[in-house]
Amino acid sequence: MAQEATKPAKRSSPVKNGYLILYNAVSTVLWATVLGRTVGTNILRGPDFVHFTTGDFVLWTQTLMIMDVLHALFGVVRSDPFTAAAQVASRYVAVWAVQYPFPELCSSPIYSSMLFAWSLTEVIRYGYLALKLAGIEPYTFLWVRYSSYLVLYPVGILSEMGMMYLALGPAGHKFGQLYQAFLLACLGLIWPAGAYILIGHMNKQRRKVLRAAKEQNVKATQ
Repeated sequence: MAQEATKPAKRSSPVKNGYLILYNAVSTVLWATVLGRTVGTNILRGPDFVHFTTGDFVLWTQTLMIMDVLHALFGVVRSDPFTAAAQVASRYVAVWAVQYPFPELCSSPIYSSMLFAWSLTEVIRYGYLALKLAGIEPYTFLWVRYSSYLVLYPVGILSEMGMMYLALGPAGHKFGQLYQAFLLACLGLIWPAGAYILIGHMNKQRRKVLRAAKEQNVKATQ
């Protein structure tokens, strides 16, 4: 949920605004590529081939999301750095601590469901932010932005946990019990707590944003 409360400041400079539009537009394209490759590969060849066509691309696309945390941390956007870091950290564990060392696990349909949830979430989020910063904010897109997470977040989180579960055995054999204990801690403690925080934050954002949009529409019709 990095950049969740992104709003250009009242006196935001054209350079800053232009940079954020470009960043969100590029991120939209990158995640749309992940989405297209994931869906297309599943249709044409099956989940066994998704890592071959998409694994490296999603690895670096996801790594780029550190910029969301830096934007929040240094005040480029008005977002909570902790919330941004929580989502990015969970994704980093999934790609760098599970996908990267255990590519054989990525033939599971769980890997495909994880990439599908991630990529569709980010296409909607980054696309919405790019349009909003450009002064375009149709209500339908706003509603989708603040409602799609109700399905996509649980799918993504459960898929991340599923991949971690699959990695427990190989982790013990390849890296030892300490690495296995780390994945267990993520699976049993950190992920459930993080999911509660992230979904709770989005629920608050949804109520706030949709209420404000509804009030604005009522005023506009009076």
